[in-house]
Amino acid sequence: MPSVRDFMSTEVLTVNLDLSALSAAKLMNEHRVSSLLVEEKKIPIGIVTERDFLRKITALDKKPNSVKVSSIMSRPLLTINEDSSIPVAVKNMRESGVRRLAVFREEKVVGIITLTDISRYLL
Repeated sequence: MPSVRDFMSTEVLTVNLDLSALSAAKLMNEHRVSSLLVEEKKIPIGIVTERDFLRKITALDKKPNSVKVSSIMSRPLLTINEDSSIPVAVKNMRESGVRRLAVFREEKVVGIITLTDISRYLL
């Protein structure tokens, strides 16, 4: 059975929790990604997504240059082992109500898997 490793994206961008939301949004736009992992002292602790920007900044009419990533990120960071099966990843996402999971190998982030990545499994 295919594993998460077979479908995950290996380009994972990380930012410090003190970064401004504006800087984070520019980084996401520049790299054409929909999320960033948020680190504290080089340890991944959360994730910020396009949805977080929409719901926690735009919809509340906040200025992104005055908001820190730490105040809009989702926490705790939900993870999965790279050897886990795709059905396990889908089950974890469904039960947690999320669309992406950070992928770990031996306590180190090696990728991210999203519902879009999983849709390739179905084809």
